[in-house]
Amino acid sequence: MSCLSEREGSVTLVKPRGVCKRGLLSVGLVVVLASVAWAERLVVDNFDDGAVPNLLGGDYGAWNRYPDDDTQGCQTAAVPSDAAGTTGSALRLTYDVDSPNAAYCGFWSKLPGLDLRSSQRLVLSLRGDAAAGFTTQLKVELKHEALSPEGEPDAGAMRYATGQHLLKGVTGVWQSFAIPLDAMAGLSDRSRVVELVILVDDMTSTKKTGTLYLDDIAFE
Repeated sequence: MSCLSEREGSVTLVKPRGVCKRGLLSVGLVVVLASVAWAERLVVDNFDDGAVPNLLGGDYGAWNRYPDDDTQGCQTAAVPSDAAGTTGSALRLTYDVDSPNAAYCGFWSKLPGLDLRSSQRLVLSLRGDAAAGFTTQLKVELKHEALSPEGEPDAGAMRYATGQHLLKGVTGVWQSFAIPLDAMAGLSDRSRVVELVILVDDMTSTKKTGTLYLDDIAFE
């Protein structure tokens, strides 16, 4: 993907990957990365093979809160990456939450019960489609699976605890965002994380129909 080189006022300037130097810039609770190499990095997916499963062996795809409601929905497709200096694919997420009904949809990716207690951040690359339009903010969620005292998945009503963060600052150029796991409100336990979700809804989106591109998801 591409990486952040500097900021001029409210404008983010981006250079192709391979040109950037190591560095970090913070934007609220989200840290914008400049091709930083960390000692420990767990890659969830880079979409380069264009197919399920992700690089950890989990399924992924689009989800719709109300599949029978044709006034809302999301679709995903692997497409060739257009980031300068890269090859491979990215994931295109086309969404529509412009509905008379409560609307939200997005992307999900299954994780194999990851123990993220030693990880600090979730990293992902995003850009919007200038021609189709896009929201400049979206929700990112991580789901933790609770275990019974016997160490088995708890089948009770509170089986999953969800941590959520509102990511802001998406633009029409590739940026790499790092979300501190401590900023995922509601994720009180990181010992068994089983799902990553990208969510667009009608309440927080700045544009209710559009297209986003996603790539290079990892924990560091």
